[in-house]
Amino acid sequence: MSYFGGGGGGGGGGGGFMGGGGGGGFMMPSRDSENVDRNAGPVYKQHITPVTIKQLNEAERSSSGDNFVLNGAQLSTVTVVGVIEKMETLSTNIEFVINDFTGSLSMKFWLDGDEKPYKVNERLAWKAGTIVRAHGSIQSISGISTLIAVGIRPLEDFNELTFHRLEVIETYLHHTRGVLNKGSGMGAAPMTTSGDDNGQAVGVYNGDSIPPAVTQLANYVKNVPGNPQGIPRQDMIQALSNKFSDVQVNAAIDYLHREGHLYSTIDEDHFSYCAA
Repeated sequence: MSYFGGGGGGGGGGGGFMGGGGGGGFMMPSRDSENVDRNAGPVYKQHITPVTIKQLNEAERSSSGDNFVLNGAQLSTVTVVGVIEKMETLSTNIEFVINDFTGSLSMKFWLDGDEKPYKVNERLAWKAGTIVRAHGSIQSISGISTLIAVGIRPLEDFNELTFHRLEVIETYLHHTRGVLNKGSGMGAAPMTTSGDDNGQAVGVYNGDSIPPAVTQLANYVKNVPGNPQGIPRQDMIQALSNKFSDVQVNAAIDYLHREGHLYSTIDEDHFSYCAA
């Protein structure tokens, strides 16, 4: 079953690089919380931290046991983007299992007895197979990490899924490598193409010639229609099979991935192009 053919497609009113109403957004951590475990590092206080489910499942408990810690910082409110795998409506809450292709996570949304009609109508869009953005706090319930969601909405634009992944990467780099110097050329250097005397494309990266397989693969992936699951490695090999061997294409994939022109999506054999 395709998770992307159901009720909710990809992006809506929150998210993007700097977030929005209920969306993600790269936020700087704050150290001014009064109720902080001082041994657990800085805290993301009242900020929405973009994360993957794998990160949440691997987050550690703080020394006090009251908080979860990720990359040395305590988590306050987090946002994830994933597909609803299971959903059960109970008398007081709705229980979910969501999956973002890095892992599965239990999620709970408490129902309000005084809920306004428009809120009830919004919940009609929550269905199995729908891609949603959810934000809330992470708690341990019966030893299982559970997202207590305070906001859930279906995506309407698949670009938000890509933006969320980039937000996660930026936040991770900030907390593991320090503040990024955008002025020094953050991200991959541009790749240009030209034609040689035989009309074959030749790539130039930082002034150095690279194998034609790399340039032709880059041209191929740039023109493939967007797919949130990414382009399968085998499709890239097949597309260039009339000119290059499997070994050459795999080497080209590895090169583009290493230089930041491709990023892996659902696994190590699916990739998306990172536009300059």
